[in-house]
Amino acid sequence: AVVSTQSTGGTAQEQEGRTIFEKEKQKVKKRKREMVGDPSDPDGYKGPWATFVDEVKTAGPTEEQRQTLEEWRAKKEPGTKEKSDDKERTILHIDDPLDYQGRSFMVAPKDNETNLYSEDPPAKCFMPKKLLHTWDAHNKGVAKVVLFPKSGHLLLSC
Repeated sequence: AVVSTQSTGGTAQEQEGRTIFEKEKQKVKKRKREMVGDPSDPDGYKGPWATFVDEVKTAGPTEEQRQTLEEWRAKKEPGTKEKSDDKERTILHIDDPLDYQGRSFMVAPKDNETNLYSEDPPAKCFMPKKLLHTWDAHNKGVAKVVLFPKSGHLLLSC
């Protein structure tokens, strides 16, 4: 005789001997990957980075998305101007862009013993022991501060 009750959710044979406190493990369908290749072959081995069989790589919008973009561009007013804050601008924070000999501030100094164009680090290099100067040119946050390319004699910030 097969006993069936509401509390167990089915017959004992259907439950395969599980009690009402044990949950049935749900089978998860895993996506199939392409062949990962031979690990001894560095060019053909994909490993865990192999793409899925049903994976579609798209580099741009679909035709429907392109039509939507074109409609949006057509609706946009042709005479809209950008805000003045969005334009790039530069501010020179020195009084005179030329020194007493008429050289631009962009020219790296050559009168000190350190060659600023050399790839090698200087022979004497020390960590600063105290704060020498504080720059207060920005009235908003600074995203990036870099040295001038190659010579490093100027600070560029944005």
